[in-house]
Amino acid sequence: MQDPNRKPRRSDGRNNRSLFRRTIFLMVVLGIGIFLPLVAQLYKLQIVEQEEWERRAENQQTRSVSVAANRGTIYDREGRAMAMSATVYKLVLSPMGVYGSVDKEKYKTDGKLDETAYEKALYDLRKTIVDGIVDLFGYDEERLWKRVERIDSGYEVLYYELEEEDAERARQFISEKRLGSGLQVTPSSKRYYPFLRWAPTSWVTWARPRRAAKTRWARRASRRAMRMCCPASWAGWSPPKTAGGWR
Repeated sequence: MQDPNRKPRRSDGRNNRSLFRRTIFLMVVLGIGIFLPLVAQLYKLQIVEQEEWERRAENQQTRSVSVAANRGTIYDREGRAMAMSATVYKLVLSPMGVYGSVDKEKYKTDGKLDETAYEKALYDLRKTIVDGIVDLFGYDEERLWKRVERIDSGYEVLYYELEEEDAERARQFISEKRLGSGLQVTPSSKRYYPFLRWAPTSWVTWARPRRAAKTRWARRASRRAMRMCCPASWAGWSPPKTAGGWR
């Protein structure tokens, strides 16, 4: 005999619907908990800090970097090297990298930037670079201060042709002071002419004939170099003449 006070059992359909509702509720709560921080971070990057990140992206995309082309050795008919290349190094300063290497977040208190502490840290970093370069290579201090403060520039070549010994000194200084974001030593090449004394002026200036020397001997040397380097463009060419003489 059934107990009259006993409640009837729920059907299986009701149990399934209740389980489904709880599952949906938990998924919604978890979804909100996961995506809410992501939305907040996107709002911070795209709305609050939009101008700062736009400036950084523009500076990175418009940076111009010169790349030295490797050139082979030129020999005369007797097998002697007339022109050859040797490895040298550039010392490159990145004022933008120096400025960006000082993290503003470290100098914020309750979300507010401590301008005095931040400016002091930036000044100390720049002073370290200036003092080091002046001590190592004797660079003009006033000029270097002007260059290191150009925060809109990401590529300032301080020296174009450092030898291996000087380049190694610069690397040690960068490594000891941890200045990799602001100073770099990059390989380049330098052209040497062992035997021909006239080659540096005539061979280099063959593409700019208007700047060739005024003497007859230099003009002939320039013509010979242009014939050897670019015979196709030589046809019909003659040095320009002005009222003051040959340029």
